[in-house]
Amino acid sequence: MAKTNGFNLEQVAFQDTNKIRLLIAFVIVVYILAIQQGILQQKKETVRQIRYSNGTTYRAVSIFRDGLYRLKEKVGSVGVFRTYLEQITPKKSNLIKIV
Repeated sequence: MAKTNGFNLEQVAFQDTNKIRLLIAFVIVVYILAIQQGILQQKKETVRQIRYSNGTTYRAVSIFRDGLYRLKEKVGSVGVFRTYLEQITPKKSNLIKIV
């Protein structure tokens, strides 16, 4: 997930520990939001399933990947991401002050 199909963390060459911690915190927030979007999308519409010969079925696209795709559609820049966070975060939260 964190390599090629998600966040590509290996491409970031941070050396400062605080920057690495901030990046990890940011990735955790985005991961949670992607999962949330995937779950919301699953509730809105039927998810395509793949059925194997042994009878088991799986989602054609994972909740995370579907949610990350939906999140990317909604949020195209840091400014838009901040506005999005303000809309979904309770008014008394300190999360927006961090971002």
